[in-house]
Amino acid sequence: MNHIDLINRGEQTKIEIGCGSRRARPGYATIDNRQMPSVDTCADAMEVLAQIKDDSITHVFASHFIEHVDDLSAFLKEIVRICRNGAVIEFIVPHFSDPYFYSDVTHR
Repeated sequence: MNHIDLINRGEQTKIEIGCGSRRARPGYATIDNRQMPSVDTCADAMEVLAQIKDDSITHVFASHFIEHVDDLSAFLKEIVRICRNGAVIEFIVPHFSDPYFYSDVTHR
């Protein structure tokens, strides 16, 4: 059974988006567009979020991910849609003064 099925059945309620090569939050289902041992679901994050039922997530974590999202408004709407009332959402992003923020062409 894949992690999207577990989420939609209510057996998994925590997701980490853009985990990269290491899982930051044990017990969270991980999503990344690159296949690595730490990745549970390898796909575009927006495509995965679209498959998750409304009001099914209790925790969302993403570190150094949302600065790469093309359509931040659409992404945040999906996060709100899938999260239960009272969900914990934690995003870590680089500060605008970080020299790497401007040097990375994938940052939005």
